[in-house]
Amino acid sequence: MSKRILAANDILQYGDGEDDETTLLRLLYSDYVNDIAFIISINGDKGLPVFRRLSLLTEDISLGIAKVMSDDPWARIITENELAEKEKETRDKAWKFIEDLIKTESELAIYDWKTRGQLVQEAARKHDTTPRTMYKYLRRYWQRGKTKNALLPDYQNSGGRGKERKLTGKKLGRKRKFAHVAEIGEGVNVDEKIKKVFRAAISQFYYKPSETSLQTAFDLMISKYFVEDYINEGGVKKPILIPQDQKPTYAQFYYFYNKEKNIKKAVTSRKGKSAYALGYRPILGSATHEVFAPGSRYEIDATVADVYLVSSYNSSWIIGRPVVYVVIDVFSRMIAGVYIGIEGPSWIGAMMALANTVANKKDFCAEYDIAIDDEDWECDRLPETILADGGEISGKAVEALATNLNIRIETASPYRGDLKGIVERFFNTIKEKVKPFLPGQIITDAYKRRGYDYRLDAKLNIHQFTHIILTGILQHNRSYLGYYERDAEMIADNVQPTPLNLWRWGIRNRSGRLHWFPEDIVKLNLLPSDSGRITRGGILFKDMEYSCERAIKEGWFEKGSHWSGEKVQIVYDMRMLNYVYLRADDGRSFDKCYLLPTEEKYMNRDFYDIEHLQNYEQLKQQLSLPEKQQEFADLAATTMAVVKEAAKIAARDQDPTASKASRVANINEKRELERDARRENEAFELGRKDRRSKPAVVVPIRPGIRKAKEIEDELSYPEELELLAQIREQKKEEQKDGREE
Repeated sequence: MSKRILAANDILQYGDGEDDETTLLRLLYSDYVNDIAFIISINGDKGLPVFRRLSLLTEDISLGIAKVMSDDPWARIITENELAEKEKETRDKAWKFIEDLIKTESELAIYDWKTRGQLVQEAARKHDTTPRTMYKYLRRYWQRGKTKNALLPDYQNSGGRGKERKLTGKKLGRKRKFAHVAEIGEGVNVDEKIKKVFRAAISQFYYKPSETSLQTAFDLMISKYFVEDYINEGGVKKPILIPQDQKPTYAQFYYFYNKEKNIKKAVTSRKGKSAYALGYRPILGSATHEVFAPGSRYEIDATVADVYLVSSYNSSWIIGRPVVYVVIDVFSRMIAGVYIGIEGPSWIGAMMALANTVANKKDFCAEYDIAIDDEDWECDRLPETILADGGEISGKAVEALATNLNIRIETASPYRGDLKGIVERFFNTIKEKVKPFLPGQIITDAYKRRGYDYRLDAKLNIHQFTHIILTGILQHNRSYLGYYERDAEMIADNVQPTPLNLWRWGIRNRSGRLHWFPEDIVKLNLLPSDSGRITRGGILFKDMEYSCERAIKEGWFEKGSHWSGEKVQIVYDMRMLNYVYLRADDGRSFDKCYLLPTEEKYMNRDFYDIEHLQNYEQLKQQLSLPEKQQEFADLAATTMAVVKEAAKIAARDQDPTASKASRVANINEKRELERDARRENEAFELGRKDRRSKPAVVVPIRPGIRKAKEIEDELSYPEELELLAQIREQKKEEQKDGREE
């Protein structure tokens, strides 16, 4: 059997696509002890799960007939805020249809063709739909990665997704049934002004504990915001509404509400936070702590190590205590992921540890000068469930894990560290084993030793400390767990309770809960995302400009490009913004964007350094504003003074009887005379201490209109200018003769 352990969601490729057709099969279920596997072709619209012997699949891999793909063509990188409400409704409806059927996967009934048909028919009757529809949803769920988002509709190729239609003055949408009636008319478009009114009305009238209906909220809005005048009847101020064809309809109001609705805000404002937590919030917690196999549940937690470290760049710098994040498999006690650094405890540290769960541990250990074989730490899969603290594992990042990676998130109650007892026990074990040997460790009775500062003993840097912890983890994975309670089946098989033995035995004897996604897909779902905008100068993100090969190839930055001004979803790592990642349209790949050379000042900086620098530059700009404004005022005053003087001279010297035509005649000749005259004064003459020039010749202006040539003939030129004029005329004649030849 291949050393590589096959798990749910692995994709097997048969054929190379050259001489024979390529077939891609997704592994839906694997059971090593009973040699059972179920697979499905990921392409096509008629395929269903097929039984195979797991040993035959692994044999095909070992013989090179098949290979395990490193990429999943159906892995989705998408967050909830990117989805339209219609997409969510379609997905959730499909999920509701097949949810009960999915729960039977562990019993294999839904995979077996003998029992599948009856289960599907019963579910179809329950949801008042057809078996054909049920099969369509099941097939899509299996083929596209066994996640809830696999049920999203294929809208990526449809035009107009998420785009506002431009208002041209003509009424958009369906015509009113009685639009021909003058009192009703065609209606109005919902422009930005009406949208603001809609938002205000929803906030004022609908998001209230009184639980006003949406129709009533609409009516209240009309009576308040669409008023032409008021009248006084019996001391009551009553509104006179504007004509019907100038008011929006309830259908427009309802559509807008569904497009922008906030379920959490609606429920908490109308029913209270308790009602939301009970019946509407995402299910991120669970009271059950039962595990059946490797991957049933991972626990994640962090601790601040009781030791001070020094900088990797300068060993004389003491940088404080490191944070150790550990992810541990509850069933086997195998350490599935680890992060050691100075981030956290926070989401960044947790993110690093979770990303490490799918990393190749042999390569990871090699980064810290530790050589191991794959069998020494064969753990690179995602679990079915993760138990963590709610403070660090929360928000949109958790939604991405749950929806895109099919991981259930359980959060421990506040002040209940005992709910993560497995990982807490590991921390205590590591402290007991390595702390006595570490320089710079915290000494609790230091105050008794006349103020001795144990921090000055720090000698280890992050790299060296990580090497020590990884060595302890490898030893832990091989250690005999005397406290582990084996069940009857384990005792019968004489399973030695070490994490490695329990992990391997569980995979081969229990239907594993582990599943696989490409490492880049996992990381992208862990990283935060935000919107950027395409400009002629690049992709603008956090006031920095980026570019990528795709943008250049498709001409995003060219003037007049349809991409100009478009918003794009960007994934980024706040620890280093040299690169950011642009989500592809299909949600299954990404484009790597690089910081432009013009933004060199931001290179190798984290988000907080960049934010500080930008704020500092903005502050300097604001501080320089008074001086800049004063300088402009001085410039404007000087300019206006010069212009005023020039206008005064022009009024004095200009012949009031000269025509407009005479003033603009022979401009080129006048320009040449002005140029030649200036050349005498501007020409360099080295060694001359003073500049002598002949006095200017004043030519009296005769009354009447004269031609410019007549004025030029009366001018008395210096000898040098006459010589220059002769040379110029000679060159013109030579150029003329040359053209004629």
